[in-house]
Amino acid sequence: MEPKNDVGYRFLPHTADVRVAIEAETFAAVVMDAVLALRSLLVGTSGVGATVTRPVAIAGEDAAETLLMLLREVLFAFETEGLAPRALRVTTADPTM
Repeated sequence: MEPKNDVGYRFLPHTADVRVAIEAETFAAVVMDAVLALRSLLVGTSGVGATVTRPVAIAGEDAAETLLMLLREVLFAFETEGLAPRALRVTTADPTM
């Protein structure tokens, strides 16, 4: 296993796709780390240009679906507009995991 980084996620070996381990105490922290892990996959450590603030409202049937929908939204913004989040502010989140 790779050492854990300072943001709460780590990439694990996987024969296909990507595997990420996230350890967090709240669902909001899981969301933040998942988005930052996706950003890392998309742009690595490259610099960040202009700041764009974009509110996003996501609601799924459960925590896993909500997280998946958010990650799809981030990926869509990257693919269509070249946007990759450098930070995230979660204002509300499902408290159950």
